[in-house]
Amino acid sequence: MIQAQLARSVLAERRSWITWGGILTLALTLRLALLDLAPLDSIEAGLVLPAWQAAQALPVDLSVGPQSPLFTSLTTLVFWLFGASDVTARLIPALAGAALAVTPALLPPFCGPWARVAAGALLATSPLALELSRRADPASLTILCVALVFGAVLRFGWDRPRWAPWLFAGALGAGLASQGGTVIALILAAVAGFIAGALWSDQEPWQLPMIDYGRARGPALFGVAAAVVAATCGLFDLRGLGFLAGDVWGQAATLLLRPALSGWQLFSLLAYAAPLLALAVLEIVWGIRAKDR
Repeated sequence: MIQAQLARSVLAERRSWITWGGILTLALTLRLALLDLAPLDSIEAGLVLPAWQAAQALPVDLSVGPQSPLFTSLTTLVFWLFGASDVTARLIPALAGAALAVTPALLPPFCGPWARVAAGALLATSPLALELSRRADPASLTILCVALVFGAVLRFGWDRPRWAPWLFAGALGAGLASQGGTVIALILAAVAGFIAGALWSDQEPWQLPMIDYGRARGPALFGVAAAVVAATCGLFDLRGLGFLAGDVWGQAATLLLRPALSGWQLFSLLAYAAPLLALAVLEIVWGIRAKDR
């Protein structure tokens, strides 16, 4: 009996790995295929220019502050390793978009296996996600960091795996260095993760555990190091420290005081998010009905 249950568990785990491997392969194929079909436009070229200058050991234009230190740092590394081209300029966003497609695998069991797979498939094939991932733009990196923060908080409150605090700290640190004002999205993702777990009735009581400051020291230092290294391009561009101290919070205040989201943009976001929201609602209703039976 025990051996049969163990065999079924191993088989289910293998199926899960195969399924998520297929989703990752699909996401990578859609994002990397013909990545250099269209040349970089003026906006993309402006974003990757500092990375190209740094990789070529040329003077970097200091008149413009860093717009996305994380994207610039990673793209500089790619240029240094593989050379500068349209493909390498868009490689980091493409990889970040593919990684975003498998982030639903981090969600706890109460989300349901099929809902997680469906969410991953939608993220892998979403036209908006594909468009963002095939541009030399930091948006995919920012969204990936926000998704990882949400998943880490949800798992930290559910079954408290050892990797959750480290993932939360690393994603938070990298997210702060991704774009100015991202701190708002990171905070909202953490709050949403807490609320999503707290409202699930099967978990009694659901709450973040008491902080053990001795154990929290390692993840906290890791998060600070991730933010500093990402913002300063490995300590080669100390302007990133000013970005962390000023731009991150200044642009967040600007977004709060002067929201730039138009009605059409809000409608577009809701339209793309609607399938995921509908799946989440159906899964919750299904779980409640199963519990009542």
